Amino acid sequence: MKTKKAFTLIELLVVIAIIAILAAILFPVFAQAREKARSISCLSNLKQIGLATMMYVQDYDETFFQLPWHQNPGDTGCPPNPNAPCPTVWWSDLLMPYIKNQQLFSCPSNSDTLFSTWGYTPPNYRVTYGLSDFIFDENNDQGGPYTLARLQSPADLAIISDDRYGWNWHTCQPNGTGGYAFYWDWSDPLSIWAGYGDFKGNSRNPRHFNGQNFAYADGHAKFGVLSVPAPDAGQGFANGLYYGAFRSAKVYDQNYSDKGCSQPTN
Repeated sequence: MKTKKAFTLIELLVVIAIIAILAAILFPVFAQAREKARSISCLSNLKQIGLATMMYVQDYDETFFQLPWHQNPGDTGCPPNPNAPCPTVWWSDLLMPYIKNQQLFSCPSNSDTLFSTWGYTPPNYRVTYGLSDFIFDENNDQGGPYTLARLQSPADLAIISDDRYGWNWHTCQPNGTGGYAFYWDWSDPLSIWAGYGDFKGNSRNPRHFNGQNFAYADGHAKFGVLSVPAPDAGQGFANGLYYGAFRSAKVYDQNYSDKGCSQPTN
């Protein structure tokens, strides 16, 4: 008479333990692989948005569109002329004739609650990318819309990136020559002006691992790593500027040391 072989309880527990260990090792790897795929999809989105921006610029006498920041949701006046009405068309709608795909304006890694469009007609689709206010906001102290002719190094100038705001503010960081220059700051998952919030204990991480994606003023797009981490709130900069910076993504053409940048406080 043949006897049936069976697992002992110890053997079964060993197998379960091995499976649990393998799952613990592999699940984070799978999660990272999924996030890497989302990051690549996001980069593709920004590449197409950057090219659409370049097509828009060529169609409008090499001039970028403007998206002035309304000071309050009900404001209609826009500096430098407070009597001039602000535009109301959201920037993604301006580029839609060149893209014709609403999904391209949403990063697949972003599920944040987005902020108000502040006086602009809000789109009926998600827009999770933000503009550089130096290029697209007339508050850039340059007197109106930017043109390609005014850009000295467009390949270094980040104009659109991962964001949860319609606009991106900037941070002042050492420029290597004793002054401070503007670089793109991160925006996810928490963004608050310096002086209006304490960042201690708050998680402020770039969207994709340790960086985020950028579209540049020449139409190309690439991933940028956060290279200057945020200090404590008490060690920040004045003038309501953010902390941290992507040193690979400049937001102003020239290496100014005093264009709205303050010396860091001790």
